[in-house]
Amino acid sequence: MTLSSWTISIIGWPNTSMDNRLYTLQVVCPDNYPDVPPKVRFISKINMPGVDAKTGVVSPALIPNWTRSGTIATAMCHIRNAMRAAAKTAQPPEGEEFKPS
Repeated sequence: MTLSSWTISIIGWPNTSMDNRLYTLQVVCPDNYPDVPPKVRFISKINMPGVDAKTGVVSPALIPNWTRSGTIATAMCHIRNAMRAAAKTAQPPEGEEFKPS
């Protein structure tokens, strides 16, 4: 048994356009994980650099310097930090979701 597919929630940054929002992400570990980073896609709509505006797919550039010793928690910390950098950007209405690909 392997745990290769995850649903993760990240709380938006306080006192920003993301405040009090719960962002849901889908994380899938490919067969060659941990040699490569997990594939991440926002389910909740978000407006931020590094996230495809149509699909919610997270660019691997948001999980920099991945190494075999990386963890899903490390990847989520990188993504949350990127969210902080985009926290003043106008966001879609709460509750909107990207359509599954």
